Amino acid sequence: MKMSSINLQHLYYFIVAARHQNYSLAAEKLFITTSTLSRAIQGLEETTGVPLFINNKGRVRLTDYGTVFYRYAYQSIRTIEEGIFDLQSMADIRHDTIHISCDSLFSIANNMIPSLLAYCQKADSNLKINFEQLPTSQMIKDLLDEKLDVVFASDFGFDNYNTQIETELLFEERLALAVPDAHPLAKKDQVTLQETVDLTFIRTSDNENFKKLITNLQLASISKKTYPIHTIHRVVDDNTLMAMVRNNIGVALVSENTIAGTVGVKILPIVDLPIKRPIYMIKKKENLPSYSVDVFTQYVRQFIAEEYK
Repeated sequence: MKMSSINLQHLYYFIVAARHQNYSLAAEKLFITTSTLSRAIQGLEETTGVPLFINNKGRVRLTDYGTVFYRYAYQSIRTIEEGIFDLQSMADIRHDTIHISCDSLFSIANNMIPSLLAYCQKADSNLKINFEQLPTSQMIKDLLDEKLDVVFASDFGFDNYNTQIETELLFEERLALAVPDAHPLAKKDQVTLQETVDLTFIRTSDNENFKKLITNLQLASISKKTYPIHTIHRVVDDNTLMAMVRNNIGVALVSENTIAGTVGVKILPIVDLPIKRPIYMIKKKENLPSYSVDVFTQYVRQFIAEEYK
């Protein structure tokens, strides 16, 4: 077999088909017809001399040969992309842009993202990143529609998307209680779960952790009774949350490192709260990211290792 007989475009078609396990869906993503994709795969099978896919009523899966070939095909495409990436960096003509987003959590939007962008700019001034903060629901929709490459969020209910997204835990943060300065608990330096049982909470969009908090508050009772958790007003960003707390509308669960908008608010560690809030990097599972996205995600891991571990 001569290398000249391998069509790089067909190699890319093969990778996309393998990731989607469906010729029709892969062809749609590639903006080609299903017959064009089938002919490309058939050509690769003729070139390699082995079957690469097993076709079963529209669904396809890799053969053992196909699984091995996928590894080499993917690495080949990545190597070429890396070469183009380096050449364009040398010539300062890089055109691709990485699109990222995050939810409104203080620890992500106010703490992590600005520092991460500065870190990436220092590491590679040619890396083009477009950041847009969005509501969680819109952010996930845009990720699935491939308008975004990478997003950052806490647990928004991953079970509903586990076949569509892949998540990578970056770090976990301790949670604390935010109370107005005039609140009786503000005289303390820390609180216990038992002391929070009768408080009225302002909810945030971080529903999964709020459910866990409720469970722990209920178990905190010495008498083992179940206490109702009083909640009012659901908000989606920490600035609104802090304004509500400052004006004595209620108390809130926040990151222990929250500093924005804390004038008139006391942040109290909850000493026996066993849960932490996880922060994730999220990508679309079946999407084939560009080499630039791979470079960016590697910078994210390096940044987290240096700043959060």
